[in-house]
Parts: sequence; C-alpha cells; structure tokens
Amino acid sequence: MDWWQTHQNQFDFSHRWRHGHPLNKDRLLVEIRHPCVIYQKRQLVHLELSIRYQTDFRFEPDWFIEKQLSALPAAHADTV
Repeated sequence: MDWWQTHQNQFDFSHRWRHGHPLNKDRLLVEIRHPCVIYQKRQLVHLELSIRYQTDFRFEPDWFIEKQLSALPAAHADTV
C-alpha cells in the first residue's frame, strides 16, 4: 500500500496495465512469445488480441510452439 501511495500518480488510468507496462498489442505479443507461458495464458492472450483488435488471425494455443511462433508475425500485421 505504501508503494501504491507513492507511485500511483505515475500511472495513466485511461490505459490498461499489466506487469507494470501499458497493455497494448506489442505487450500481448511479447507475453504470448514468452518461453514459459502456459497454455491457459496463451488462450487468454489470443482471445484478448482477437477481441481488442477485432481480428481473427490464424492462431491456436494448442498448436506446436513452432507453428504458433510462425503465426505471430501475421497476428502483428493484422493488429496494426
């Protein structure tokens, strides 16, 4: 609570934040690429990208990791 009282004025409350960073498509793509991300997290990030940026890019969280990673550049292009 002390930390929050000291630092809350540094945050722009009109933006969503995750892990201390503004949440945007680049941050979501970083999260989904993380080598330790679990299946449920990949599902949530995929849904968030699809809903927030209103695109249905070809990505399935249960694909092999290599196929997922090859699909992400197209996801980035679709969300720009």
